[in-house]
Amino acid sequence: MAINATEKELVETVRTAVAPTQFKWGWAALETAENPPSLPLVVMVRTVADAAAWRDMCQRSADALQANVSISVHVWAQTYEAVRDLQAIVRAAAHSAPGWALQAETDQYDGAFRAWVITSDWQAEGLALV
Repeated sequence: MAINATEKELVETVRTAVAPTQFKWGWAALETAENPPSLPLVVMVRTVADAAAWRDMCQRSADALQANVSISVHVWAQTYEAVRDLQAIVRAAAHSAPGWALQAETDQYDGAFRAWVITSDWQAEGLALV
Protein backbone atom coordinates (compact mmCIF):
# COMPACT_ATOMS: atom_id res chain seq x y z
CA MET A 1 0.00 0.00 0.00
CA ALA A 2 1.34 3.43 -0.98
CA ILE A 3 2.02 5.99 1.71
CA ASN A 4 -0.09 9.15 1.40
CA ALA A 5 1.63 12.22 0.06
CA THR A 6 1.85 14.90 2.74
CA GLU A 7 0.07 18.22 2.40
CA LYS A 8 3.38 19.90 1.49
CA GLU A 9 4.10 17.22 -1.13
CA LEU A 10 0.67 17.79 -2.68
CA VAL A 11 1.28 21.55 -2.75
CA GLU A 12 4.67 21.10 -4.44
CA THR A 13 3.22 18.62 -6.98
CA VAL A 14 0.53 21.12 -8.02
CA ARG A 15 2.91 24.12 -7.90
CA THR A 16 5.33 22.33 -10.24
CA ALA A 17 2.57 21.21 -12.61
CA VAL A 18 1.10 24.70 -13.09
CA ALA A 19 4.42 26.58 -13.36
CA PRO A 20 4.89 29.32 -14.51
CA THR A 21 1.30 30.20 -13.50
CA GLN A 22 1.13 32.30 -10.33
CA PHE A 23 0.62 29.98 -7.34
CA LYS A 24 -0.17 30.71 -3.69
CA TRP A 25 -0.41 28.39 -0.70
CA GLY A 26 -2.91 30.24 1.47
CA TRP A 27 -4.95 33.34 0.77
CA ALA A 28 -3.36 36.73 0.21
CA ALA A 29 -5.06 39.52 2.13
CA LEU A 30 -4.13 42.24 -0.38
CA GLU A 31 -6.61 41.23 -3.08
CA THR A 32 -9.84 43.22 -3.51
CA ALA A 33 -12.31 43.87 -6.28
CA GLU A 34 -10.61 47.25 -6.79
CA ASN A 35 -7.15 45.62 -6.95
CA PRO A 36 -7.72 42.11 -8.27
CA PRO A 37 -4.84 39.64 -8.50
CA SER A 38 -3.21 39.02 -11.84
CA LEU A 39 -4.61 36.00 -13.62
CA PRO A 40 -4.33 33.09 -14.11
CA LEU A 41 -3.88 32.14 -10.48
CA VAL A 42 -3.96 28.92 -8.45
CA VAL A 43 -4.55 29.09 -4.67
CA MET A 44 -4.46 26.10 -2.30
CA VAL A 45 -5.67 26.18 1.31
CA ARG A 46 -6.21 23.53 3.95
CA THR A 47 -9.85 23.71 4.96
CA VAL A 48 -10.14 20.91 7.54
CA ALA A 49 -7.84 18.66 9.56
CA ASP A 50 -10.18 16.28 11.40
CA ALA A 51 -8.25 14.26 13.98
CA ALA A 52 -11.32 12.92 15.85
CA ALA A 53 -11.47 9.72 13.79
CA TRP A 54 -7.82 8.94 14.55
CA ARG A 55 -7.79 9.72 18.27
CA ASP A 56 -6.67 6.80 20.43
CA MET A 57 -7.39 7.21 24.13
CA CYS A 58 -4.48 4.88 24.95
CA GLN A 59 -1.87 6.74 22.92
CA ARG A 60 -1.42 10.46 23.49
CA SER A 61 2.01 11.16 22.01
CA ALA A 62 2.14 14.26 19.80
CA ASP A 63 4.10 12.47 17.08
CA ALA A 64 1.23 9.99 16.59
CA LEU A 65 -1.34 12.69 15.72
CA GLN A 66 -3.12 11.82 12.49
CA ALA A 67 -6.04 13.47 10.72
CA ASN A 68 -8.25 13.37 7.68
CA VAL A 69 -7.14 16.47 5.79
CA SER A 70 -9.17 18.44 3.23
CA ILE A 71 -7.59 20.87 0.78
CA SER A 72 -9.40 23.33 -1.48
CA VAL A 73 -7.77 24.35 -4.75
CA HIS A 74 -9.07 27.53 -6.39
CA VAL A 75 -8.15 27.99 -10.05
CA TRP A 76 -8.79 31.47 -11.50
CA ALA A 77 -8.70 32.70 -15.12
CA GLN A 78 -10.46 35.34 -17.20
CA THR A 79 -12.15 32.95 -19.62
CA TYR A 80 -14.05 29.74 -18.98
CA GLU A 81 -11.91 27.83 -21.49
CA ALA A 82 -8.69 28.98 -19.79
CA VAL A 83 -9.90 28.07 -16.29
CA ARG A 84 -11.05 24.63 -17.47
CA ASP A 85 -7.68 23.98 -19.16
CA LEU A 86 -5.74 25.01 -16.04
CA GLN A 87 -8.08 22.98 -13.80
CA ALA A 88 -7.35 19.88 -15.91
CA ILE A 89 -3.64 20.31 -15.13
CA VAL A 90 -4.36 20.80 -11.41
CA ARG A 91 -6.67 17.77 -11.33
CA ALA A 92 -4.11 15.51 -13.01
CA ALA A 93 -1.34 16.67 -10.68
CA ALA A 94 -3.39 16.30 -7.49
CA HIS A 95 -4.69 12.92 -8.65
CA SER A 96 -1.08 11.74 -9.06
CA ALA A 97 -0.32 12.44 -5.38
CA PRO A 98 -0.74 9.15 -3.48
CA GLY A 99 -3.69 9.06 -1.08
CA TRP A 100 -5.45 12.24 -2.26
CA ALA A 101 -8.97 11.84 -3.66
CA LEU A 102 -11.18 14.37 -5.41
CA GLN A 103 -14.35 15.08 -3.41
CA ALA A 104 -16.06 17.82 -5.48
CA GLU A 105 -15.59 20.55 -8.07
CA THR A 106 -17.59 23.72 -8.57
CA ASP A 107 -17.41 26.18 -11.49
CA GLN A 108 -18.43 29.79 -10.84
CA TYR A 109 -18.15 33.21 -12.39
CA ASP A 110 -17.04 35.88 -9.91
CA GLY A 111 -18.59 39.17 -11.02
CA ALA A 112 -16.48 41.25 -8.63
CA PHE A 113 -13.22 40.00 -10.17
CA ARG A 114 -14.77 39.46 -13.62
CA ALA A 115 -13.12 36.04 -13.73
CA TRP A 116 -13.97 32.34 -13.63
CA VAL A 117 -13.01 30.17 -10.67
CA ILE A 118 -13.12 26.41 -10.33
CA THR A 119 -12.81 25.13 -6.78
CA SER A 120 -11.90 21.51 -6.20
CA ASP A 121 -11.88 19.81 -2.82
CA TRP A 122 -9.41 17.02 -2.12
CA GLN A 123 -9.10 14.72 0.90
CA ALA A 124 -6.49 12.35 2.30
CA GLU A 125 -7.10 10.10 5.29
CA GLY A 126 -4.72 9.48 8.17
CA LEU A 127 -2.10 12.12 7.42
CA ALA A 128 0.45 12.88 10.09
CA LEU A 129 0.05 16.50 11.13
CA VAL A 130 3.44 18.16 10.99
